[in-house]
Amino acid sequence: GDGGSGNDPDHRAQDRAELLGKMLRVDVNVPESHPIGYVVPADNPFAGGGARPEVWSFGWRNPWRYSFDDVARGGTGALVVGDVGQSRFEEVDYEPRGRGGRNYGWRNREGAHDNVTSRPPAFTPLVEPVHEYDRNSGGSITGGVVYRGTSLGAAFRGRYVFADFVSSRVWSIALTLNAAGEATASDLREHTSEFGGTSQLSNISSFGVDADGELYLVSYGRGVILRITGAPTTPSNLRIIRESLVASRELPVAQSLRVRQRPNRRVRSAKR
Repeated sequence: GDGGSGNDPDHRAQDRAELLGKMLRVDVNVPESHPIGYVVPADNPFAGGGARPEVWSFGWRNPWRYSFDDVARGGTGALVVGDVGQSRFEEVDYEPRGRGGRNYGWRNREGAHDNVTSRPPAFTPLVEPVHEYDRNSGGSITGGVVYRGTSLGAAFRGRYVFADFVSSRVWSIALTLNAAGEATASDLREHTSEFGGTSQLSNISSFGVDADGELYLVSYGRGVILRITGAPTTPSNLRIIRESLVASRELPVAQSLRVRQRPNRRVRSAKR
């Protein structure tokens, strides 16, 4: 996050000399003896100067979960991010593949709205979110995934699924790309009841997909991982198969993931 107290008073997310409030891109495939444990890729947007070379993008408050649209399953390779707001708006940001060096606006903007004008941004233009919602719908976005599986039906493919941690609600949006690869969001649909309701979903903290592109979510409140299955004809009539909510398909979070760490400190695998 921005590393500051409320509303980023030190304007760190817009400070070119700070790593706080930024998304970083580094290569950790270096020897154990390397003094800092990573190198900066030569094609990073600021590798030649203008900001800390590790920086990929600016102006983030608290990007709570991001994912890449899976190219191997027909996706665009775009980066899609859920960024938690301060007190008014939650936002979804879309970045076409490889298009680093952008400024997503915090703290000058919260969502698509002016926040402070007393200090200028590091650079403009500021990239607007493709979707936002206010605190009537929730209080902390959980970024999700662009669905590229098959179980939920063809009409669901290519939709971005996301949630709110506080309200335990789930939505999806359609993403339409222009010739430049920039996205426009439309057709917001809620899936909370179809996915089991707020008591089943209870504080969604993360999303994931398996090797087939099928959708999983983490219920932090219940301590389980849920697999979302079904075969709807349209996203609006999606129905979760009830068996995927019973004990045989619920994976207790504390027991469901085992991360194996190798001596070189890089995570190699995670197994159920």
